[in-house]
Amino acid sequence: MRRGFNGRERIALYLVADGKCQKCQEELGQVWHADHIVPFSKGGETHVSNGQALCAGCNLTKGCKVNV
Repeated sequence: MRRGFNGRERIALYLVADGKCQKCQEELGQVWHADHIVPFSKGGETHVSNGQALCAGCNLTKGCKVNV
């Protein structure tokens, strides 16, 4: 199963988000993250229907929470 979004999927996510982070609504810069809504680690599919455009800050603070 493929983990990363391809170029066309990234463009679609950016357009759906209107160039803004889907969490904080700040303008996306040159560097932004194509993120899984349902985490890949929890079986989330790598498809635009399970994707969102996030700024790096929002995606990195989201992180994967694992109970140990």
